[in-house]
Amino acid sequence: MNEAFVDVDNLEDGQVVGDYDEDDEAPPEEDEDEFDQDGSAGQPEGEVEMQEDLDTGPDDALNVLEAHADAAIAVAWHPTDPTLLASGGCDERAFLWRVAGTGPDAVVEKQELVGHTDTVTALAFSMDGGLLATAGLDGKTLIWDARGNKTTQLEGPAEGLEFVCWHPKGPVVLAGSEDYSAWMWNAKTGACMQVFTGHSGSVNCGAFTPDGKSVITGSADGTLRIWDPRSGTCTFTVQGHPYHEGALTCLDVSADGGLVISGSEDKTAKLVNVAGGKCKGTLDGHLDSVECAKLCRSMPVAASGSMDGTCMVWDLATLQMRATLPHGEGVVKLAWHPTSPLVYTACLDGRLRMWDARTGGCVRALGGHKAGVQDLSVRSDGQCVVTAADDHSVRIFSAA
Repeated sequence: MNEAFVDVDNLEDGQVVGDYDEDDEAPPEEDEDEFDQDGSAGQPEGEVEMQEDLDTGPDDALNVLEAHADAAIAVAWHPTDPTLLASGGCDERAFLWRVAGTGPDAVVEKQELVGHTDTVTALAFSMDGGLLATAGLDGKTLIWDARGNKTTQLEGPAEGLEFVCWHPKGPVVLAGSEDYSAWMWNAKTGACMQVFTGHSGSVNCGAFTPDGKSVITGSADGTLRIWDPRSGTCTFTVQGHPYHEGALTCLDVSADGGLVISGSEDKTAKLVNVAGGKCKGTLDGHLDSVECAKLCRSMPVAASGSMDGTCMVWDLATLQMRATLPHGEGVVKLAWHPTSPLVYTACLDGRLRMWDARTGGCVRALGGHKAGVQDLSVRSDGQCVVTAADDHSVRIFSAA
């Protein structure tokens, strides 16, 4: 059977599975609101006091988007529209931004996404770009259309959400919660399709495999679980020696779906075979918690970022470290260029850096933020990177 587990053409008639009242209806679609348009980005009301004031040198940003009244901690670029992106922050707010041009001549339109009552921890566009999901510490996942209208509210988790992601072939959303569970919903109807239970700690990270036939979750309990999304059954639990000895912080799945890399507070990254649920290697070299880890799509290497102030590039064939990329402070997020062996890192020293994984050289270090960078997203064409930071701002940088 080659098709994904979800019949994406008949999702509206899909069976509800899990702890959800199928008689409940999704919230009605709100009236369509136009973006607010301004020659520059909107400003938050009132005076905002910076928690930090880092000196990162000249501001290298092409655009500075200022509307958040607290730290901006999540950002995502639309998968096909290079002018559209979204941000979320500790001010309980999310924004949809449309940015045309750069500098003083840029036309910036913003739409506030109102509905969360606590920090917006994560957000993601669907694979076709038609929908946006935002997840918060209020336990809610909200679904929006590309104009910023709320279409569905997904509820169920008893505590805050740590991540959100989309099924690769249809409008199905996965989110992990601090209440030790992960939830899967039909984003069109709001119906709960599955609840994944079995972890004994916060579900900090997760993903679908590229074929949509498996769900993978990582937890503060130190385990990685591989699930059958159709039945909700856990097919493999990866735990104990030689796997992680501490809480999982991040994971990434290879393009062919056969390999997972996970990072942990135990200072290591691990490689797991999805088909057999076996730990096949340890990437050992960091001196502090590994906060981010990603597999490169253009060559057989991986990168991991740590609170020890380094990013390390690893050879997947030998499991040996190819390069150490030094930073001023902890590295909390990283992303690969979509087609080249270039890796971008977000650092708590307020800088965005671009590195050549083949040589380990820093291609450029970009300043402008006055506090730690918490998230980044690379545009689909690889020409720009957007960052979110503790200084309340969102910045767009050239990656060319």
